[in-house]
Amino acid sequence: MNPETFHLLNAFYEQTLGKPLESCSLVGFNGQDTVKILWSLNEIFIPHLHRLKTLRYKAQYEPEADEAIKNLVLNGDDWSSLPLTVLRILFERHQQGLLLCIGNATGENRVIAYAPADLNDNARATFVIAFLLHAMVLPFPVADESQLDIDSMLEYQSDALH
Repeated sequence: MNPETFHLLNAFYEQTLGKPLESCSLVGFNGQDTVKILWSLNEIFIPHLHRLKTLRYKAQYEPEADEAIKNLVLNGDDWSSLPLTVLRILFERHQQGLLLCIGNATGENRVIAYAPADLNDNARATFVIAFLLHAMVLPFPVADESQLDIDSMLEYQSDALH
């Protein structure tokens, strides 16, 4: 785990329960569990999906994405005021995190994330989101869909709804 991520998780745990992370017992989350948690972030991305798909992934915004995760975890920020370029980084991490978790769930469904047992469900979800997405090294290549020509694929299609 990235040391910055550990410090973030420790700060969240101390802020929430007033004790250091080293003092807790952990609960494991398998692929299915983590898909459910990450899926909840869809409500943030769906309203911006058409614009997010037109932006290229630019790694220079990764530190700002990590800062946004930190603000979500420590301050309850809802990401509504983030620049689209930063939201694009978070969206890619979200998508790739889901792919990783779904792949795990369809296979051995092993534990892929941990959270303290004494946190409530909402706090555990926040912890797992930070565990998986903060300082995430993307497991798959980023697909650049910003230049796709969707209209040409639909050129010979009827405008009528079927």
